[in-house]
Amino acid sequence: MPVAQTPLQIAQVCKLIQLVYEKDKVEIQKLIGEGIPHLINFNEPTYGRTALIVATMSNSDNMLEFLLELGAHPDVVDFQGTSAAMIAAEYGHVQCLERLANNRANMRLIDVQGRGILFYMFTPSQRHYRSYELAIQHGADVNTVAKDGTSALQLGCESAVENEEICLGLLRDGINPDIRPPKTNHTPLMSAAQSGSAKVVKAILEKRGDPNIKDWKRNRAAHFAAAYGHFEVLAALAGYGADFDCANVEGNTALHLAAKGNFTLCCRFLAQRGCNGKFKNSDGCTARMMAKECGNKQAAKECKKGEKLHGKSGKGSEKFVIKFHDWAYVNLEKIRAALAKYDTHKNGVIPAVYLRRVVLSLDAPISYEHLETISKPLEKAGSINAKDFLAGKKYMKKVFQQSSYLPKEKKAKRERPGKMGKFKLPMAICTNSSPRRTGVSKHRLIILNLFLCNRYKRFDRDMPPNHPMQDDSYWYVQVPDVTYTN
Repeated sequence: MPVAQTPLQIAQVCKLIQLVYEKDKVEIQKLIGEGIPHLINFNEPTYGRTALIVATMSNSDNMLEFLLELGAHPDVVDFQGTSAAMIAAEYGHVQCLERLANNRANMRLIDVQGRGILFYMFTPSQRHYRSYELAIQHGADVNTVAKDGTSALQLGCESAVENEEICLGLLRDGINPDIRPPKTNHTPLMSAAQSGSAKVVKAILEKRGDPNIKDWKRNRAAHFAAAYGHFEVLAALAGYGADFDCANVEGNTALHLAAKGNFTLCCRFLAQRGCNGKFKNSDGCTARMMAKECGNKQAAKECKKGEKLHGKSGKGSEKFVIKFHDWAYVNLEKIRAALAKYDTHKNGVIPAVYLRRVVLSLDAPISYEHLETISKPLEKAGSINAKDFLAGKKYMKKVFQQSSYLPKEKKAKRERPGKMGKFKLPMAICTNSSPRRTGVSKHRLIILNLFLCNRYKRFDRDMPPNHPMQDDSYWYVQVPDVTYTN
């Protein structure tokens, strides 16, 4: 990485960069041919930019190709260790990145902070996703870890809702979902739960991400989801065996945080899924007391119900039933796809033997004995309706079912025919049938009103003006509307 130091080198490098901005190919070729050796790869002394980096920042793919033909090296970096490929990825300049990749640019370079090219792509646009695909095709390493222990997935999950496609792509391409910085021990799953992307959370959990890892403040992914009211994330965590009944260093459970934010659905769900409503934090407050302090009446109401639920389990609310139901809700599409080949009549009715076999083959968190117990009430003539079985009907209480958390559809009211009453005209109309005068649009019984325009405080009919020129009232009053009298 030669850096311009002498006055001659600085002058020629700055001139070359200026010509790149101006896109003057003739002068560039002349300067490179007659200037100092390897001028095209010199870094300018302020930021360390080269002619190739400047062309990439300007998104000039023709100039980029021209400089590469003249001998510019695609892997020269600036003072921050940033290569032209990293800048193209950061700005979403797909054509420039494609030309660099075709000229064998190294996609595994890291900058001074230890970050690879994939760290530069987290901007929500199709161009950045296309840049990600190009980088992966040309050898970028998904498991590159920065010096502070942060992975590309960790950085992407902080804005997982906006960068959903790239996060899913990283997981698809084999990144380790449990890489976390040692300073915070904050996992990508925690970041995705905090941002609220249920798709990314499910994808991390499918890749064996651990939902029960704690950071240094003893927060789990459920704490972050509850604090921001992301119900779908909590449902996904429950489907993969997350333990909600745990407290952080302040003694707050996920239920405390949901109650503080007045997230009533989350409060109800956490209370039903084993979170202790009577547990007190380090300030001696239960979740209901915290909700009351914050003025959250609805959350306090749900927490009060949760206090009564904890430690009790009746028919239809056993732990294994709830655990299986949450798993089935998260893996619904996978189960339906596996059962499709046994649905010979295309009516959703599956032989009971095959249904149990398929469910157990998908690693369902339930034993064969328990599965047989919950499926027996739905069995008719050796077959089971798969839709009713997966919805939890007949073996689970309705208030515990996932469908009870969905917004209720309002039924359209039928319009009843009203009774015929007496007809009332909104206003009186003229019913006089007398003929009209010819050539006149108004009725002959209606005459024009006369308007006296002299000022009533100065003149009136008892004291008219002595001379018509004295009557100047017309200039002081508005022009009246034409009115008629019957």
